[in-house]
Amino acid sequence: MTDDKQFEAAAVENAAAGKGGLSQEELDELVASSDTGGRSPAGAVGKFMVAVALIWSLFQLWIASPFPFMFGFGVFNDTEARSFHLAFALLLAFTAYPAARTPVQLFLGVGVPIILTILFIYGAKE
Repeated sequence: MTDDKQFEAAAVENAAAGKGGLSQEELDELVASSDTGGRSPAGAVGKFMVAVALIWSLFQLWIASPFPFMFGFGVFNDTEARSFHLAFALLLAFTAYPAARTPVQLFLGVGVPIILTILFIYGAKE
C-alpha cells in the first residue's frame, strides 16, 4: 500500500471515529474515485465508450434474434460470436482502464507488438 493510500485510509478511520479528518465532500470524492477507478471519461473517449457499448448490445440482440436467419445476413457460428464478444469486452476494458500512463509504457504496449508483427510477417515470407 502506498503512503497516499495509507494516509487516506487513516483519515477515513479517523473521520469514522469522530476524530476529524476528511470532510463529507472529501469522503464522497474518495468513494467516487474508488468506485470508478479514478477515471471519469468525458468528451470523445466517453462518447466512444458509449457507442461501443451500444453497438455491442445491438450485436448481442442481433445474434440472439431470428432476423439473421430471416434475412440471410449476419449469421455467425458460436466461435465467431464468442470472438466478437471477446473483442468488444477487451476494447471496452482497455478503453476504460488504459494500461499506458507514460510514453515508455505506451511504446511497450503498442510499439513492441507492431514491431514484432512486422518481424513475424517478414520472417514468414522467407
